[in-house]
Order: sequence, then structure tokens, then C-alpha cells
Amino acid sequence: PLQPTPMASPPCPAMFSLMTYNPWKTDGQPTAWKDRQPVLLRALRVLQPDVLLAQELHPDIIECVLKALPEHERVQDNFEGWSHEGNIFYRSTLFEPLQHGHEPIGQEESLRRLFWARLRWKSGGQVALFATAHFTWQGHPAECASDTNLRKVQARKTAEALDRIQGPDEACFFGGDLNESYWPRRILSDAGFCDCFTALQLPAPATHPSR
Repeated sequence: PLQPTPMASPPCPAMFSLMTYNPWKTDGQPTAWKDRQPVLLRALRVLQPDVLLAQELHPDIIECVLKALPEHERVQDNFEGWSHEGNIFYRSTLFEPLQHGHEPIGQEESLRRLFWARLRWKSGGQVALFATAHFTWQGHPAECASDTNLRKVQARKTAEALDRIQGPDEACFFGGDLNESYWPRRILSDAGFCDCFTALQLPAPATHPSR
């Protein structure tokens, strides 16, 4: 996940855990779900993120997430992308929702967007913006035909959208499946974001490709 540098935004007002995760679908269905459902259930029960930024969702995956995290709620919206692509799950004992939306950032996949939610801490009233997106894969036919790096375009549009949506006194956290290890981080860093690995002085291992 990414968050603004201290110069770009006030510090986060409270301690909480944040996780971004792609549970993985194939042809619109959860991949190897019989085997992977108990793994996802166990992982979320152990990790217990206060906020979960999710990509490649499906109603069966959402059911599993909420079973693992019974104190959590998710954004409810009529747009199908919130149930079949991205969503933001949050611990309802800590946060209350204020606003949410989905912004087009140039993904080739019809239901993908930049999904965002503005949440307020119940204990202190501070507000933060959370957002997630799934950038288009390098092998997509549109990229092969155009020779354009679609993730560069989508990263720039993400930064522009979050800059417009973010309030003057709120922190902004972005995490997702960016399908590339270099250009999205570089573009978002140039826009004022700091990735969590840099903030913790840890190496950032590339997760794609993973073989």
C-alpha cells in the first residue's frame, strides 16, 4: 500500500493494520476455490487487517472474507464492479463510512475502476481516504496491439484522481494489484506517495512475475 509523505499530507491519526490482497479469479470464477477457500479463510483470520483493499472479487470470495472477518463491513453500491472486481472492507467497530466512489482510470477490463472510500475513526473523528485498483496485465491484447504501457497511464490517472478526491486534512492510502514492479511505483512516488517498504526501510520484492 502507498501513503502520502509527511510533507504531502498530515500523519495518520491512529494505529491500524492495512492489507491489500488479490484472491485470484480465472475466467470470472474463484481459482481452485475448493482448495483455496480454506487457505484464504485461515489467512484472514490470522492476519485480521482493520482495512482490507481487495481485487478480483466474486460473491463467493466476499462471503469468505466476511466469514473470516465478522466485524467488517464493505462498500455497498449498485455498480457491479464493487462485487466482481474491487472493494474496501473495514472494521466497523473502528470506522464509519462517509463517502465512496469509483473512478475510471483507463483499465481495459469493463468492471475495473479506482475504488475509494472515505472512512472516519469512531474514537477520534479523524478521516482518511482509502483506495484500491487492479491495473491491466502486460499481456492484454490492447497493450500488445498498441505497444503502450497501460500501467503507466493508469498510474498517472490514479494519482490525478486521488489528488482531486483527497481532502486537505486527510491521509490517503492506496494499494492494489499493479501488475508491474517499476513504473507504477515510480509514477506514484513522483506524485508524492511513499510505498510502505521504503517507509519501513525494507526491500520491496516484486510479486509479478512470480516465477
